[in-house]
Amino acid sequence: MRISKTYTVDEAIAAAVETEAKQNGTSASEVVNTLLQRGLRARRFARIAARHNQHLDPSYLDTALAEREQARTA
Repeated sequence: MRISKTYTVDEAIAAAVETEAKQNGTSASEVVNTLLQRGLRARRFARIAARHNQHLDPSYLDTALAEREQARTA
C-alpha cells in the first residue's frame, strides 16, 4: 500500500485507529483501549522475563515490543 501524503506519527496513528474501528464496528476509544491493554501486558511479560533471565535487557525488550507493535499497525 502506498501513501501519497506524508503523515505525522499522530495522524498515522489516528488514521489506523479510525480504520480499525470502522472494520470492527467499534468506537475509536475502544480500539485505543484494546491496543493499550495489549501493550501493557506485553511490557509486563517482558519485565517478568527479564527478572528471571539476567541476559535480557528490559530496555531492549521495550524497544523490540514497540517496533513490533509499530510494524503490526503499519
